Amino acid sequence: MNTIHPNHFDRMYSEFNNPNGRVMVIAHRGDWLNAPENTVPAIINAIDLGVDMIEIDVRRTRDGKLILMHDETVDRMTSGSGAVAELSYDELLSLQVKQSEGGESAELTGVHIPTLEEVMKLVKGKALINLDKCWDIREEVYQVLLDTGTVNHGLFKSDAELDEVAAFLESKAIRPEYMQIIQASNAYLLHDPDALLTRIKPKAVEFVFEDETSPFSIEESFHMFSGKCRLWINTMWDSLCAGHSDEQSLENAADGWGWGIARGVNMIQTDYSRQLLNYLQK
Repeated sequence: MNTIHPNHFDRMYSEFNNPNGRVMVIAHRGDWLNAPENTVPAIINAIDLGVDMIEIDVRRTRDGKLILMHDETVDRMTSGSGAVAELSYDELLSLQVKQSEGGESAELTGVHIPTLEEVMKLVKGKALINLDKCWDIREEVYQVLLDTGTVNHGLFKSDAELDEVAAFLESKAIRPEYMQIIQASNAYLLHDPDALLTRIKPKAVEFVFEDETSPFSIEESFHMFSGKCRLWINTMWDSLCAGHSDEQSLENAADGWGWGIARGVNMIQTDYSRQLLNYLQK
């Protein structure tokens, strides 16, 4: 791993807290193009690339251990099979993770499934973490962050009702970092954006939209929150960002990543971190 400057995280965290700050790059499941997704090697690769944040998927084993796995089952990504929730941590630890994004033909790597605790200790002082798939176990996830001294490293997110979110955030001595997801199912939040901003005070709003005008105007929505919190889009697939995706970006970055940036987006989650970082440097 590259040497990290002692003040690196402080600068990154300060930037994250600036609603008008530079575009920040989020590595989806780590650098899974070159290492197994949601594993230590993928996370180390992403840190070495220089990303600001790494997205991970957190699930709970049968015996209560918090581990990284995107799917409900281990079938796609490991040498084993079965639901994470029905397997013990020792059973999961005996499995080998498959290369890249897995699948039937993917090679086994010898890499193990990491715990959330292991990952938070690894990234401490080096990168922020986007916590996915774990809103329903948020209390246990928060406890791991508390125990590892990384509460300010982890970004919780959900599309939950404001009462539920507020109850979680306001019950903690050290307030968790939080991002609100807005998509078709909860577009009603756009009718009163001030309620979200004043009560929840999200560090970012993540917009998920299949097209630019329905069920809400994405440009108008960006404008509602611009300068008040960070604006986040996901560019992994067309259906998440109205076609302004990684695939489009690799052909014509101005109509992919550049489309969002021109409209005030300053957080982009991507499968192509290296290419996005190169584009931003230009």
